[in-house]
Amino acid sequence: MKILLARHLAIIMKAALALCLLWMAAMLAIFWMSGAEETKQALASGKRFIIHIADGRVEGLAPAAPEQTAEATPAPDIPPPAAAEPEMVTDVQASANPIAEVSDDLLDKSAGTVLPKISEAGIKPWQYYIKTFRRQNEMPLIAIIITGLGHSKHTTEMALALDDRIGLAFSPYAAAITGWSSASRMTGHEMYVELPLQTAGYPDDDPGPYSILVTGGNDRNLKHLQWAMSRFQGYVGLVAPPREVVTRSADAFAPLREEIARRGVMLVRARDAVAPEGDKKKKQVPIVELGADVWIDEELSDMSIQARLATLEQMAQRDGMAIGIARAYPLSITQIKQWQETLGSHGIVLAPASFIAKLKFP
Repeated sequence: MKILLARHLAIIMKAALALCLLWMAAMLAIFWMSGAEETKQALASGKRFIIHIADGRVEGLAPAAPEQTAEATPAPDIPPPAAAEPEMVTDVQASANPIAEVSDDLLDKSAGTVLPKISEAGIKPWQYYIKTFRRQNEMPLIAIIITGLGHSKHTTEMALALDDRIGLAFSPYAAAITGWSSASRMTGHEMYVELPLQTAGYPDDDPGPYSILVTGGNDRNLKHLQWAMSRFQGYVGLVAPPREVVTRSADAFAPLREEIARRGVMLVRARDAVAPEGDKKKKQVPIVELGADVWIDEELSDMSIQARLATLEQMAQRDGMAIGIARAYPLSITQIKQWQETLGSHGIVLAPASFIAKLKFP
């Protein structure tokens, strides 16, 4: 009798277990179907999009960009780096305030490559591709630019998820740079190209095969500058890396400065924007140029980064505005994300760097 009862109990338990497994499978199927439908609706509505990083192709309804108002140089004879394996950015949220689409009026295609140019109407790329921003009051402003993006999928996606008033500077060596620039534009981040300039640590700190060196020669340096500027379009300006020495050399920087000015893009130096040695008394070509006040992650530790962000706040309180530069490290991006969430309570407003440029160069 006991054996028979035990068998019945075992059969009942197996049946109950089977029913539980069937219920769980049904729930998973329902969740999967609802998630797929939610993703489909998000793609159709423009709230979410998928970008094929290898070629910049976009799946989903792209949000409409805000309306903007609106002489050839030899093409660099240097091939671009080899393309990377295809990657995809998923679950990137579209901004209600994306950057303007690339305009043909601001493209110079006359020499077999694509470079920015000032339009026939006099509109400059740095004026056209800026992040739309309205200052609500006279609170101090802070602008931040993250540099060296595009090499790591993980850190670039982290940067894309930051507040869209933070600018993103992409390495010209990033193989999938077209796709990343599409993602940056659609998430509302204004874009920059990081220049491969010689730094104080050269040659140990190697700026790569398209380096711009103090002793590189004007022809070579101009070709490398144009190569960097042709990597993608739709950017506000160029960023000079920390500790670079080229912009402090009058002979090396003068032709580069002229080309940057002629192309109508901004230049942001990762350190103070002082005039090159030996060139301070000369009449310089007009250029929209900003200098960063703080290198946020010069020392890569959470305490140091928070201390530098506090210094940035103090400078903004003192001067009314301040600019910070950080590199594409997960720690830096994480610390900046935590900091940006509390900035409003400190009486300071996060602003695009281009807005500070507009204030300084009306």
